[in-house]
Amino acid sequence: MKGNDCTAFNYVNPFIGSSGPGFGYGSVAPAVQMPYGALRLGPDTTSSPANIEFRHFSGYNYYDTMIRGFSHTRLAGAGVSDLGTFGIMPVTELNEEKLLEGPSLWWSTFNKETEIAKPGTYSVHLDLPNVDVELVASSGFAGLHRYNYLSNTGGLTLDLCHTAAINPGNPSSCINSSLHIIDSSSTSSTFTGNVFFDGGLSHGIWVYIYGEIYNKDGSLGSWTTCDNSLGDLACNSEITDAQSSNGKLFSYLSLKDVSSLEVRVGISFISEDEAKLNLIDSLQSFDTTSGSIFDQVKEKTTSIWCQEMSAVQFSMDEQTSDRTDLLSKLYTGFYRTLMTPTIYSETNGIYLGLDKQIHNVTIDRLNGGKANGEQSSAYSMAYYSDLSLWDTFRTMLPWQLLVSEGVSAGILRSMEEMVNANGGFPRWPLASTESGCMIGMHGSAAVIEGLQKGYKNYFNATGIQASMLAQATVPGAPNGRDNVEFYLANGYIPTESSDVAASVTLSYAFDDYLLAEISDLLGETTTANEARARSKNYEKIW
Repeated sequence: MKGNDCTAFNYVNPFIGSSGPGFGYGSVAPAVQMPYGALRLGPDTTSSPANIEFRHFSGYNYYDTMIRGFSHTRLAGAGVSDLGTFGIMPVTELNEEKLLEGPSLWWSTFNKETEIAKPGTYSVHLDLPNVDVELVASSGFAGLHRYNYLSNTGGLTLDLCHTAAINPGNPSSCINSSLHIIDSSSTSSTFTGNVFFDGGLSHGIWVYIYGEIYNKDGSLGSWTTCDNSLGDLACNSEITDAQSSNGKLFSYLSLKDVSSLEVRVGISFISEDEAKLNLIDSLQSFDTTSGSIFDQVKEKTTSIWCQEMSAVQFSMDEQTSDRTDLLSKLYTGFYRTLMTPTIYSETNGIYLGLDKQIHNVTIDRLNGGKANGEQSSAYSMAYYSDLSLWDTFRTMLPWQLLVSEGVSAGILRSMEEMVNANGGFPRWPLASTESGCMIGMHGSAAVIEGLQKGYKNYFNATGIQASMLAQATVPGAPNGRDNVEFYLANGYIPTESSDVAASVTLSYAFDDYLLAEISDLLGETTTANEARARSKNYEKIW
């Protein structure tokens, strides 16, 4: 039962899972976001100049002692480093000589006791610049920063080549970047930027930013931009446009007698114009000309999360000794299922598909007759990616089918659209790329459950089944099987052709079982029988 009851919301502890040894590290951060939002604005941390990547997949580790910056994108729950784009950081007053030392100059220790996180909001005190930081998500693609300068002095940095993992100056991540200062006065400043980012899974995606900076008092100074486009790092206070293909591009905004800044940011995976539109759309219910709107946005965001969290209620004996701790773990676990996968359809329903073409999910689904009945909610009409299907097919996807039919319908429709764009059933899509990570097509288990749930009329299961059949039997099919001809002839993958031959054989057998089940549900009896026979191939290595 949904409502505005914040009981569940108040139990959530976003720090759970943000540290731990090995795979005990949950690869999550206390970043602010909306349910399934692409913007995950939060702190990226470290304790040394070269942190351990395995403990910083999300950019954050609870036991770190320094904050490097507040970035706007990150993976949630995945065991790989990626994203962490556009780092913003309040800093002490810096001159050009200091700026040449690079971004590590403004890393700051922070007071752990002041670090507070709830769904959609985050706050902390930074020691070095003596600044109170507050962050809030305003939509899936927009958010606000508020920086209170307690010493009434300092500046603000924007790092276009920031990454969740420490990777300073490595062009393999920040392949191309650019910054444009649109206008700047004593009371406000506006900027746009972009980065072509190559991470652990993304393999080259464009991310765009649009930002507006407003000061409560005092005055904004000038921007000094630094890049290494000519080789060595150089800074210039007289340029408004800069670009780099060598892994470093950042800018510093000087401040004079400023006690508080509000930074409003929109991001996009399509264009800078769309990033601006995403910000405007997120703030359309607020009077953006009347000064700070941060507290109003925070109130609305909290209300949205309270309503979302109230979809599930856990009951427990009042006399249970560790009741509060157990409820915190349960509700935090539920909260994690609302963080991902990611909705990538932006304002007006447009998104960048796996074919690198811009699509309109709303128009396409309306024209395709897929906006009917219970599955016509906003969630069902969204386009999803960041589907780590090898990880989630057993647990999170069935859970979402139980608690949010709209989300499940939206995911199934997105899978169909990925098949149409890429030719094959998705394996591990991230944003507008197919990472190809892991083995098999286990996510098709969600297709079976969707059909069993009665969703046959809401997505093209026949097209998905055809792509799965091609992947299982046709050499060179998109996202298809390796050594498929040998496998079809012999029923196993040899160790001579794969270091994980046993795992691959078991995976193919399981996937053939899924293909058989889907084919049966669609009346494809011959295909079902052939696939079910191949599903017994696990016996050849057992």
